[in-house]
Amino acid sequence: MQAVAYVEPIKAIVDAFNSLPFDNKKASYWSEDETKAVRDVIKDHYIEEQDFRCCYCRRQVLSKNKGDWQGDHIIARDSHAQFMFEPQNLAICCRGCNGVKSNKNVLKNPKRKTFPINSSDYLIVHPHFDDYDEHIRWFGQVCAPRSSSKGAETIELCGLMRFAADYAGLDTDVNDRRFDELVGKLMTTNTKLEGNAVLAGLKVYIDNLPN
Repeated sequence: MQAVAYVEPIKAIVDAFNSLPFDNKKASYWSEDETKAVRDVIKDHYIEEQDFRCCYCRRQVLSKNKGDWQGDHIIARDSHAQFMFEPQNLAICCRGCNGVKSNKNVLKNPKRKTFPINSSDYLIVHPHFDDYDEHIRWFGQVCAPRSSSKGAETIELCGLMRFAADYAGLDTDVNDRRFDELVGKLMTTNTKLEGNAVLAGLKVYIDNLPN
């Protein structure tokens, strides 16, 4: 993926932030009125660059309305404000993935001070450094890792199993291996009859979970 490039006058705002002492770089600066133009440039670039697809679930939303997208800091700005405007730390994602991912750690070394530029530095599939399809495969509403710890971590960290739960008519969070096994069966069904039987099993499983 081609990273965003800053040009004047946007570059001046980014350079001014990057030149601040480490302790003066605050995550809250992202939401200041002064940075709105920067945020707009970032979203416009990645909406086009990512072909209107969320970088985590790959769902496509054919809208240039910036309100339909979340500017995502792959490494959370709350923990690493120094990477706030780093082009390779930025992407766009859907509201669902952004909300689930939140400020969770994505680094093998969470105390890293310099920006990591290698795929191996990250726990999840990185939009700039990894080929998504090498790590995660989608079967309609169901996803599975391709023998990849990164794929599995991304599915967990971004809650990508929620699409299977929604498809099955379930409105609860599911983090149990038994659910994963049922979803696995759903992925390999060959007929509508078999698929409906698995969905019924998922419904029974959810109905028996504690409130």
